Amino acid sequence: MSKYTTTKEPPSSNPKDYDSFVSYVRSFLGVKYVYAGASPSSFDCSGLVMYCFKQYYGISLPHSAHSMKSYGKAVEPADIKVGDCVLFDYDRNGRIDHIGIYVGNDTVIHASSTKGKVVESVYSKMTGIDCIRRYK
Repeated sequence: MSKYTTTKEPPSSNPKDYDSFVSYVRSFLGVKYVYAGASPSSFDCSGLVMYCFKQYYGISLPHSAHSMKSYGKAVEPADIKVGDCVLFDYDRNGRIDHIGIYVGNDTVIHASSTKGKVVESVYSKMTGIDCIRRYK
């Protein structure tokens, strides 16, 4: 097993325990990017979001960043909170291309096809943001 994968179960905690959720999402940093991946051995962007929300909160989401735009509640950028998801439309064609999880401290965790793994990025420097959704 790769040093970047995890077999641990999500911590049993109050769903409002954001620090624990952030630790859980961070446990997947470095997991390799594979298109259509949705397990701790490999993720694509929506697979990471889908897996984390299902395993941690019991929330079922589709395995499609574009479809995830139809779920949850819209959030204004000024109101972003830990656990909200940032959706991207890089080419501004109306179709969501990418999604990541905001973990606080100006940081988004996402499965990056260009980096080939799950990474942290600086939220305020990310471009192509279409919207923010709250699923919990």
